[in-house]
Amino acid sequence: MSRLATVEARPPDVLLLELRRFLGLRPCLALVRLEHSRYETRLLLAHAFVLLLSDLERLHIPCQVFDSGSSFGEHLSTELFGFAAGRKDQRQQQVTLFLGTTDHIQLTYFCLTLQFVQEILHRLPLGLFEMEQLDAFRQFQLLRHVVRTKQLQQFIVTQVLRVLAFDAHGASYFRVGLLADLCQCRSHLCLVFVKTKIVHKHFQETLVRCPILWRKASVVIIFTDEAWTPLMRTVHSVVNRSPPELLKEVVLLDDNSQREELKGHLDEYIKRFGGLVKLVRKTVRHGLIRAKLAGAKEATGQVVVFLDSHCEATTGWLEPLVARIAEKRTAILCPMIDSIAAETMAYHGDPYATAVGGFSWALHFTWESMSQKEQQRRKSPTDHIRSPTMAGGLLAADKEYFFAVGGYDEEMDIWGGENLEISFRAWTCGGSIEFIPCSHVGHIFRAGHPYNMTGRNNNKDVHGTNSKRLAEVWMDDYKRLYYMHRSDLKDKDVGDLTSRKELREKLKCKPFKWYLDNVISGKFVFDENVQAYGTLYTFVDGYRMCIDTLQKDEKMSHTLGVFPCQGKGSAPQQMSLSNEGHLRRETNCAQAMVGRDQERGTVMMTHCHGGSDKWTYEGQLLRNTRSGLCLSTDGLKQSDDVIVTNCDSRNDHQKWRFVDPNK
Repeated sequence: MSRLATVEARPPDVLLLELRRFLGLRPCLALVRLEHSRYETRLLLAHAFVLLLSDLERLHIPCQVFDSGSSFGEHLSTELFGFAAGRKDQRQQQVTLFLGTTDHIQLTYFCLTLQFVQEILHRLPLGLFEMEQLDAFRQFQLLRHVVRTKQLQQFIVTQVLRVLAFDAHGASYFRVGLLADLCQCRSHLCLVFVKTKIVHKHFQETLVRCPILWRKASVVIIFTDEAWTPLMRTVHSVVNRSPPELLKEVVLLDDNSQREELKGHLDEYIKRFGGLVKLVRKTVRHGLIRAKLAGAKEATGQVVVFLDSHCEATTGWLEPLVARIAEKRTAILCPMIDSIAAETMAYHGDPYATAVGGFSWALHFTWESMSQKEQQRRKSPTDHIRSPTMAGGLLAADKEYFFAVGGYDEEMDIWGGENLEISFRAWTCGGSIEFIPCSHVGHIFRAGHPYNMTGRNNNKDVHGTNSKRLAEVWMDDYKRLYYMHRSDLKDKDVGDLTSRKELREKLKCKPFKWYLDNVISGKFVFDENVQAYGTLYTFVDGYRMCIDTLQKDEKMSHTLGVFPCQGKGSAPQQMSLSNEGHLRRETNCAQAMVGRDQERGTVMMTHCHGGSDKWTYEGQLLRNTRSGLCLSTDGLKQSDDVIVTNCDSRNDHQKWRFVDPNK
């Protein structure tokens, strides 16, 4: 069946709309061959067809766009098309698209039935080709195909995984092509922002006297045995969605990858970018932190931008970052991080997200609500957001300032803790951490790490030892709260700290107390501004029984339990009674959940807020003011949920004592 369509030469987005209207979306797995005299045009239309068959709400499966200019493509073309054409149940479609007056491209494709899919997958002659040729099969010449039913989705995924073994670390990454259409995840005001800020140099009646276009950015991407497709999607999205006048280069730093496809073939592949993408290889594993430093040293742009190797840059992502650095050189910036689901590659972003970074006293990054003070400061959805901490992998900074303020701690190993270290350092040493709402970058969030996280000297606790380094250098006496969680590290040698402490003195950085009071003023400190703090215990049958979280996930609401006391420094057994009367942990407060009889109940730990239950502590009784009941272990054994019951000052199971671990 032959059909003709005329598509005039026009911008790619308009061309794609025309293609969508002409061909439409079909519930099938398509097999496509492109024929054109020029390779570049074939490539362009291959991308167009990738986008044509895209739909972010559905699952997408790749197969080959045959390039008749290579023996590999020609062989597959003959093999598969011959097989398909010989089947009576397959209908061949042929489309000729005229690009202007004389130029045209011919698309020949089949819509394959479910029954046909299994047969064609088994026909792929992969064993006939070398690794380099197989890599070509896995590149951005893969099409995305729309599959509508879940049964068909699962069938094809299973078959492709079994036959092609696309990705040893995360099979779902190959499902979406390298040039995916992404949602518009920015506020509509960002379009005005970019126009006024970049083109007219004028925004909110404030003249930007220094033009920003000369501030070129180097995008640094560190990878270690990353899967091919997410790595290439990161590179392609940066190149395709960054203004040429702002993008100086993309620095790919290979931190001693062992995967075959990331060796010689990668060197050849990046030649298509005409020198814009630079590949630097390390023959010894540096770890993410030191590799980032090495990548930044290779960068030649005035602005250095770090991205993880499994990201997707969106339209307009770079301009707001460069613009803000032009305004404030000492700002370390983060784009808004959107989520890309590892299983489906679905892109989820919120144009009005306002969460900021925080931290736990165990020195893990947390997401927190924006403070009321920051809400009042911001006048527009496009205004930057001051954040106490950053998530880690994605940031932009003036390169000269980045190194002047200390870069990263080179003695930190592999990964972990560096994001909080640079956050504490930036704020206390005269800079700031800011989120930029008009810059959105997607990030694939996957379970665990696909590469070895063991540090030097067989250190399997790199996050812990890195965190101790930052605590010792930047947190002053507040490091005691880290050791409350990691008492095992208190005497551990984590290397020489002299150079980092000298850096702090040289930069005349403020004390950590200033950071707590001025940057993250709502942060709860266990042993400050409280009525009592420590392990909270009573006696049960002659043994000390302590209030305990029982290792439950404190990100969720959970019941509070009792357990034999583990010593005054045991983190799950630390409690505070705040000056406001809240019996609490770091973020959760105790709520009495009383039954209908109003005489007995359990205690739930829920996120603290203004309406959290209040407690009084008199005569060793902990009384819940709302219910009038008292905390008790009457009739309980270890690991039971603690209860509240009618108060009785003569009942030893209701007599509680705090033991401060600092005394």
